[in-house]
Amino acid sequence: LSWRISGQGARDAATVLCQLPSMKQEQLSIATRWARGADERESMANRLRELKLADSSGFSVESWEYLAGFFDAEGCIRIPVAYPGVLLQIGQKHPSVLLSVKRWIAKACPTYTPSFFSARNGRVHVLHVSKTAVSRFILERLIDSGLLQKRRAAEIALGVEDSNHLLSRQRLAGIVGNQGRYRRLDADGCGRARKIARLQKRLHKLRKAGGTTTEAQDLHAEIEHLQQQHASLTALATLSTLRADIRQMLRQGARRDGL
Repeated sequence: LSWRISGQGARDAATVLCQLPSMKQEQLSIATRWARGADERESMANRLRELKLADSSGFSVESWEYLAGFFDAEGCIRIPVAYPGVLLQIGQKHPSVLLSVKRWIAKACPTYTPSFFSARNGRVHVLHVSKTAVSRFILERLIDSGLLQKRRAAEIALGVEDSNHLLSRQRLAGIVGNQGRYRRLDADGCGRARKIARLQKRLHKLRKAGGTTTEAQDLHAEIEHLQQQHASLTALATLSTLRADIRQMLRQGARRDGL
């Protein structure tokens, strides 16, 4: 879904948006005074292209309301496979806004600091909240501050517990769409992942307690075997889902390429 506005309507909209905190203040300012002359328009267009590539280093998150809007557009809510928890994540091309969000969260939750890391050879920066209690606190504040698009997803995540773990994951998957459809685990896959996680935790405790080498080696070998089996069965389940989707599209009128 996208919308576009031009002409005087665009200038009027930019004038209103300029009054609100955002990372695009200079871009909006340019839009409010968009030139009529070709030379001036070209100069402004070049500046807009420069700003698109630049990091908004001077911006600072100052309210939960702003963060609610930002998270609505850019955030991700996840319920892990291995346990009924809540993970939050935001990815951005430039780091400054994420560092500002990190400072805001650290200020609101003094005992916890979100993790921040780069991926794809530094082309993407990610802010990650892995502690369920903090994720719940943040989601509650975002809902109170006007979270809209991700409100239902946040409510599902806030209600997850042992008794509805799998159901909550399924409900969340139904809301977020098909972007990760072929990466999501089915019920059997979730069960396998939880079993592996339990054994890994047991192995960690065993090693920490100085357990016997033989016992640790046997447990490690069992985990490796289960991981290989899990990868194979997950691939088969993904292939089955893909085939089912293709058959459904063919029934709905899609055509094979070249036919």
